[in-house]
Amino acid sequence: MERTELMEKMRNRIKLCRNLAASTGDPRTAAELRLMADEGERDLARLQADGLNN
Repeated sequence: MERTELMEKMRNRIKLCRNLAASTGDPRTAAELRLMADEGERDLARLQADGLNN
């Protein structure tokens, strides 16, 4: 899998987590999904920064 393809999949999963968090009626589930999205965004930022440094 190419780096750009991986980053696009990560973006889609982050978006999915945010959408699911917004649509669930369970506050604990929503909070966990938001945490997952936040972690994904941090991972994506690290991957992007690493790509700029290589």
